[in-house]
Amino acid sequence: MDFEKIFNSIDNSENELIELTCELIRKKTINPPGDEYLAAEIVKNFFERNGIEFEIFEKEKGRTNILGYINRGKKPSVLLAGHLDVVPEGDPDSWKYPPFDPVVKDGMIYGRGSMDNKGQTAALLMAAKELKKIEGEIGIEIIIGAVADEELGSTYGMVYLVNEAGVLPDFAIIPDIGGGNRAIDIAEKGLVNIKVISYGKKAHSSLPKLGLNAIDRLAEFIKKLEPIILTHQPHPILSPPTKSVNIIHGGAAHNIVPDKAEIIVNVRYLPGMTPESIIEDFKKVAAKVKKGKFEFKVMDYLVPTEVSPENNLVNALKYNAKKYMDIDLKLIGLGGATVCKQLIEKGITAVGFGPGSDAVAHMSDEYVKIKELIEFQKIIIPTLVDLGRDV
Repeated sequence: MDFEKIFNSIDNSENELIELTCELIRKKTINPPGDEYLAAEIVKNFFERNGIEFEIFEKEKGRTNILGYINRGKKPSVLLAGHLDVVPEGDPDSWKYPPFDPVVKDGMIYGRGSMDNKGQTAALLMAAKELKKIEGEIGIEIIIGAVADEELGSTYGMVYLVNEAGVLPDFAIIPDIGGGNRAIDIAEKGLVNIKVISYGKKAHSSLPKLGLNAIDRLAEFIKKLEPIILTHQPHPILSPPTKSVNIIHGGAAHNIVPDKAEIIVNVRYLPGMTPESIIEDFKKVAAKVKKGKFEFKVMDYLVPTEVSPENNLVNALKYNAKKYMDIDLKLIGLGGATVCKQLIEKGITAVGFGPGSDAVAHMSDEYVKIKELIEFQKIIIPTLVDLGRDV
């Protein structure tokens, strides 16, 4: 395979990559409500211009997922998917550059979604353009996805695609970890939100000793919970579990001793732990609160996921990053969650890998480095070719 010729083509297409990224940023696909159809139209036009077969999937009108296919129907198949939705821009005055009118400066593209995840999506599309030229020399099906709803749980995106639309590749690369093309995400913590309800006894606030203040008990619980290390077995890649009290409610009126108060604790947990085991740890803390009466409820959760560090996809990425870009990729685990979770739960070997810095995701003046978008293409194209030979 003449990768030098392909890499020259990638270099010569830098302006097209920049403009494609800027086009995507200009579309206000803020989630909620999403409106991913606005950006999906750009992806559709790109696929049509480059002769790439595509299909559109929508669980709800306007929440558009679009998948392009190279070597459709071949086995095995590899999905590479970016997402089209973005988080709100926040206070516009906090931005030096306009969030939806992208600025290209000093080798970077500024704008909401430039790093999370429209720059990566544009790079995937440009890679698809090159892969289409050598389609007959590739031994696998390649699916290039631009999906919906990643920022708010993927109900209209990856969850829908794998559970309802039947999109079930054998492998997947998700360029949404902000690793600067230097890391492969092979493990992700679980996530559980636990509601802790504190019960007390009402009384007139002028006679507080006649009541039992649920807020006071809950405050004591929070204080005692803070230093506790949740029961777990150490993991070779993932850091220890974390917990954070993120929502609090309590009280009915300023002149009534509250008989109920509640918090929601967000826990990021490791393989081997469960929501039930975490609640058992919480109960041990609650037992130390004098006159405390508590109830614990699991609100929602995502399980921990991981793939083998020695699978073909990881090996191909590491080999080609070193061979063509002289990059030694490290294996990492994440405390946050990507759509790798939904894929791994379906038995799909999925890893996170891609350009950009997670330090600027969701921030004002979000940006992505153009050279990293180019570098990314030069790693994944030979990786996909090799994967077609090895599996």
